Formats: sequence, C-alpha cells, structure tokens
Amino acid sequence: MRCSGHATHAPPPAAIAPIHPQETKNTMTQLPLCAFALALSTSLLAPAALAAPPQDEFFWLGEINKASAVINTDEGLLDKRLAPLAYSGISKVLADGNLPGGKRPSLVITFEPLLIEAAGPQITMLHAGRSSQDMLSTVRSAMLREEMLKLAEALNKTTSTMVRLADKHQATVVPNYTNGVAAQPNSYGHYLLGMASGLERDAQR
Repeated sequence: MRCSGHATHAPPPAAIAPIHPQETKNTMTQLPLCAFALALSTSLLAPAALAAPPQDEFFWLGEINKASAVINTDEGLLDKRLAPLAYSGISKVLADGNLPGGKRPSLVITFEPLLIEAAGPQITMLHAGRSSQDMLSTVRSAMLREEMLKLAEALNKTTSTMVRLADKHQATVVPNYTNGVAAQPNSYGHYLLGMASGLERDAQR
C-alpha cells in the first residue's frame, strides 16, 4: 500500500506478513503504549539539545508520523508487532535528515520512500486511515502557527515598550498634526498609548 491522496484502510491482520517472535523479543511491544510514545518522542532529544532541527515541512511530517504510529497502534489500525518497526524507521529517517546535507523531503510522497528504505514495505501500513492532503494542510497550519506565535511575541514586546515609554512621558509635550496641518499639542505618552492600542488590536486579530 502506497501513499495516495485518499485515506486508506488497514487490511485484516491475516494480510500482514508474519513476524518471527525473536524479532519482537525485548522490543517495545512489551511496554505500555504510552511508554512507546514517550520513547518515540524522546529518542532524538539528545542530538536536538545540541542543535535543534528547523521546524520545516520535514520536521512536521516526522511529528505526524510519530503521532500516527501511536494512535494507529492504539486504535488497532496498525498491528502492535509493527510498532517497533515504526519506531526504528521514523527515528532513522529523522536522525538522517538532521545530519549535515541530510535529505529533508517536504512532501508525503517523497518522505515515504525514506521510511520504506529504513523499515521495509510494511511501514506503509502507517498511512492507514489518513490522507496525504490532510497531512500537508496540517503541516502548513503548524508552520503558520509557529510564525504567528513569533509575530504575537514581537507585537507584545513592542506594545509593552510603548506602554513603558508612555508612562515615562506623560508630561512630555509634543506637537500634533492633522493631515499635515498643525493641531493642538499633545502628551507624548498619550500619543504612544494610541499607537500601542492599534498594535493590541492587531494582536487580537
């Protein structure tokens, strides 16, 4: 089963190639699912602590694949015997992509071949019950969210600075202009509060 633009469904367990018990011995199938999720999320923390990878399309595709491995196993869409395979495959693809010059594909159809190379064709079962279009829209939303949070933080810092300056310059008199024509003088603090109010409306929107 390959990625497509439509949601796919897992075949019955009988369609999954048998896995020898030794292959799963001492693997994470012996752990609760929450432990598997924790290990999958933290396995890359040590390298990331030295140099955090960019939160680009590749990063978020990795996050979605990790989430899919957990929820699909929990809901029975992914055979539990494949959980260690998903763990090792996703970890390898992400680790390789974080290396200098590593491949960081931005599309589902270019990310999946790396998973297949790392974990074999059975890893395509990870795509059960989801759509590549939905994944890409989620990636874009996640990336936009990060940028919006940065913008909101910058607006907050700017507004806070203006409010502090306004308090400091309550008695500072400055000229005012209306359409380039001199108007009644004003307090510089009042002027700054007006500008800060506009930025606050922008932040709320």
